[in-house]
Amino acid sequence: GAAMAVTSGERRRWASLGPLATILWIAPTFIIAILVQELQAFIYVQSGLVVAAGFAEVNPIQVFWVSFILAVRPTAYFFQQARNALDLDVTTDYVRTARAKGLSWQAVVRRHILRANAPLILTAWLNSFRSMIGSLPLVEFLFGYPGLGRVLVLALGLSYGPGIGPVHVDVATGLVVVLALVLISIETLTSLVERRLDPRLRHIGAVPI
Repeated sequence: GAAMAVTSGERRRWASLGPLATILWIAPTFIIAILVQELQAFIYVQSGLVVAAGFAEVNPIQVFWVSFILAVRPTAYFFQQARNALDLDVTTDYVRTARAKGLSWQAVVRRHILRANAPLILTAWLNSFRSMIGSLPLVEFLFGYPGLGRVLVLALGLSYGPGIGPVHVDVATGLVVVLALVLISIETLTSLVERRLDPRLRHIGAVPI
């Protein structure tokens, strides 16, 4: 949505979102997680307002922060890739033809630029989803959220207390297989949607890499 807003606004009033997305994308996930934890502590000290859950607890606040950290970098990447794909089409012949026919810029973006780049945008979304899954163990470990990612880290021999916890090879292997199956399922579904949106892909029997 932000990428479409930037491309649709001929005055580029939202162009500053680009550098911001770059900063979010190059910042490591664990740094963002630590900064958020520091922000939570600062707000609590200044106001007494509880903005974080207790360690290793599950409640709406904890779910919100874990989801935010997991999503912020993939979203920044998705925005950058979508914006690049949309901006590349601005100078194409069919876009100039559509403008010459009298279509408004917003209509050109919706009917021509967005539809032509839908497969590329879906591929960018898939890459951002991979990044989110890859950050899952680290974020859940830092926030003490008892999800699959934290269980995987603990099964590899890490623990929150002193020393190193026991290694559970079967649990770690099973969780890796589960996460891999999730990625394979999402990639398969994305490929089918891409072929549905782009007739050229159906003709050649391939999907963009």
